[in-house]
Amino acid sequence: MLLTIEEVKSAFSDWRLIRKNQEQIPEQLLNKVKQLYPHHKKSKICKELHLSGSQLKKIISSSTKEAVITKAGIPQDGFIEATLPALSWCELCITGKTKVLTLKVPAEQLPYVLPLMVVQL
Repeated sequence: MLLTIEEVKSAFSDWRLIRKNQEQIPEQLLNKVKQLYPHHKKSKICKELHLSGSQLKKIISSSTKEAVITKAGIPQDGFIEATLPALSWCELCITGKTKVLTLKVPAEQLPYVLPLMVVQL
């Protein structure tokens, strides 16, 4: 059954009446907010539940590690996480006028190789 924003608003009001000073929002209410998000705009949720934009963002991002994909195939937060396999290699090619120097190094060693390169003019 789909929760209405009015039901969640009422639950937040009830909690705010009995909460202790600076008490964190209970998990039960966080889960209700997460259920609202795909069906309501963020601005409406914030306004109705008296949450800041940063609070809502934190609640939504903590929901799962799975990205919400938009119709365009881009994660909703705009970031695509790329991880390298443990044994991936990087290939650096330095091209001169007549010769090419190719270095193949493990990806995790790349930060140690690049600072050592010196360009001579």
